[in-house]
Amino acid sequence: MSEYENKSFDFDKLKGQAEAKVKALWAGEVSLLETFWIYYFGVVAGLMILSSAFGVLGIIFYLAALGWAGFMVKPIWLAADKYPGPKHWATIAKVMAVLIGISVIASIF
Repeated sequence: MSEYENKSFDFDKLKGQAEAKVKALWAGEVSLLETFWIYYFGVVAGLMILSSAFGVLGIIFYLAALGWAGFMVKPIWLAADKYPGPKHWATIAKVMAVLIGISVIASIF
């Protein structure tokens, strides 16, 4: 084996992990903190930064951010339902989920 084969990347494993995480998000099995700040805010912010950096090609990143934000409404809501902490944080998260959904719909039209 060459040194490059030892450092090969297992795309099938990564794909499986990504699919499992998306399924866990969709089922509301990821904590509210992680769902909102990492998988909603972090991903959408990153995609929006990329959309502004790539000019005309940035529309692809913008549409990906829009689609991801729309997808994340349900995971945020379900994670808020299962949030074990103070209920006001769960309520705020649900209000944010509704506002995100409205924002996505408004951006489409």
